[in-house]
Amino acid sequence: MASKYKNVRTMVGQRWFDSKGEAFRYMDLLMLERAKEIKDLKLQVKFPLHAGEDQLIGHYIADFTYLDSRSGERVVEDFKGKETQLFKWKRKHLEAQYKIKLLLTKSRGKR
Repeated sequence: MASKYKNVRTMVGQRWFDSKGEAFRYMDLLMLERAKEIKDLKLQVKFPLHAGEDQLIGHYIADFTYLDSRSGERVVEDFKGKETQLFKWKRKHLEAQYKIKLLLTKSRGKR
């Protein structure tokens, strides 16, 4: 089945990614981890989204999270080719609820 946004599912090692861009970003992050610039790289990290204190209204699944070795800061990153309205809403909710800034990585053009 063709992707709505013409993404091409891509495999790196034993992992499937929803797009070539996300797969290339993963390879970039692996190199940064080997160079000790980042550590604790995780994929597809789920963040519960709540309304008020206890009402679960959904989840945000970040493509990547990792620790920046220099600052010690936890980075939450998402690769996007197209920003949908739903993504924009979830991003705002994630940033407000968790008091973080989502790093958005976009395609650098055709590879």
